Amino acid sequence: MKKKIKIISPSTSFEIAPDYNFDKIKEYFKKEGYEIELENDWLSNKNETDLKIKAIHNAFLDKSTDTILCSFGGFLSINLVDKLDYELIKQNPKPFFGFSDITVLLNAIYTKTNIPTYYGPLLISFLNEFKRNFVIDFFKKSLDNSKEYNFLNSTQIIDYNDKNKDTLRENDYWIIQNGNTNGIVIGGHIPTFNLLQGTEYFPNLKNKILLLEMNELDETNSLNIFERILQSLKLQKDFNQLNGILIGAFHSKCEVVFDELKAVFDKLLPNINIPIIANCNFGHILPIISIPIGKEIKIETEPKVKITVANNV
Repeated sequence: MKKKIKIISPSTSFEIAPDYNFDKIKEYFKKEGYEIELENDWLSNKNETDLKIKAIHNAFLDKSTDTILCSFGGFLSINLVDKLDYELIKQNPKPFFGFSDITVLLNAIYTKTNIPTYYGPLLISFLNEFKRNFVIDFFKKSLDNSKEYNFLNSTQIIDYNDKNKDTLRENDYWIIQNGNTNGIVIGGHIPTFNLLQGTEYFPNLKNKILLLEMNELDETNSLNIFERILQSLKLQKDFNQLNGILIGAFHSKCEVVFDELKAVFDKLLPNINIPIIANCNFGHILPIISIPIGKEIKIETEPKVKITVANNV
């Protein structure tokens, strides 16, 4: 029996995706052992908050649904965080996947319910066939709660919106600071995560591993924006008690290089003694892995980088 994935659109409509072809993506998932079903908000590109809230609640309440996958990113998810029924979600837990604008929902759900969510693919992530097996493999691994799994950095990446491999480039970890640690994962798209600061939906930072990544929307000032928001996070309670920081590979238009990124951390965090690793396979690139928000991971940087998800915790 195929496992069912419910598709919802809490942010922007999947219909605006390039090369949108639902039948094609449905057939792909069928071959991978999944049935996908659309919730009635999935093509809604309007700020119809009530419709989106109802769609999320219905997805969690649906006994036949195994996993919830968001279709697309955008700008609208912050409108939903104070209207969700977190007790309903807590009583009907399901894996909930997305990234980018979905960051606010992933962290709010974890913070209010203590149920893990997943910083991983959107439905649109499966449209591009570049290393798609890598994406589906980590999607499946993250759902197998019986086994731990290691992160894998793809040796080649492209931008998430690159149809022709024009942005193909070599990829490897950037070690900003060495160290070994473990902790519960939080965070995601840094400008979106920043929206939760000062609210009851912002997760506690103590002993956490913080994910940070950016897209290309402010390409001319990407590193300045990253630095500004990192400084804002630094001012939050318990930031100095973080256990580690993982930074997703930057979109090519951000034009971020190792030396400049390291200089930002050297300036803002000169005395923080935690592992900091950049160029990880998550964010606005392909392929991407699936990382559980609210679960423990272990980080080692020597003799080489090893990041392990304790999936049975």
